[in-house]
Amino acid sequence: MGRLIKNHWARLICMTAATYQIAASIEGFFWPKFFFDFLTKNLDGFVKPIPYLQILNLLCGIITLVYEWPLGFVAGTAVQQSLEARLFWLPLTSLLAVLMYQSTNPAIYYLVGLGVYFWAYCDGEVICAVPWTLPRRSSTTTTATAKKVAPSPPLPPPPPQRETQQFQGQQMPMAGARGHGNAHGVPF
Repeated sequence: MGRLIKNHWARLICMTAATYQIAASIEGFFWPKFFFDFLTKNLDGFVKPIPYLQILNLLCGIITLVYEWPLGFVAGTAVQQSLEARLFWLPLTSLLAVLMYQSTNPAIYYLVGLGVYFWAYCDGEVICAVPWTLPRRSSTTTTATAKKVAPSPPLPPPPPQRETQQFQGQQMPMAGARGHGNAHGVPF
């Protein structure tokens, strides 16, 4: 069984979120609603009468979908292959998505995708120039020869055991074993 390629998984999550964000922004044109309107009505101007937030969400969804698929003019560019660019872009897109009532779920999906991209970044994964392909292994090193581990040194011998005697079914230290006390372990 193969290893999980986390950047492919995160890409699928982000494409799902972008598609959902596009649909939510189109729905927002017909039923405009700011998500945090229960706290304040001051920010309703972002969704009506001019739909600024819906337009920004539509653009972010389209850009993310073009970037994650990617289209021919984006594929293979340094920006498309950069995990750091995704780690910068996704929180901004998620912030815009959470502000509109219809697109709160894509905001959560973006954060999940961001977490998986961060996991891939920490594991040292790379995004290939050709989309949906695997990175080529170097012919000189393989996973079996890349790390040659030296054998560990032998363990030290265990410490010597104290002398004990049987006393009514219990193990008791012998007199003088510690240099003080009587045969029953009671100090003088």
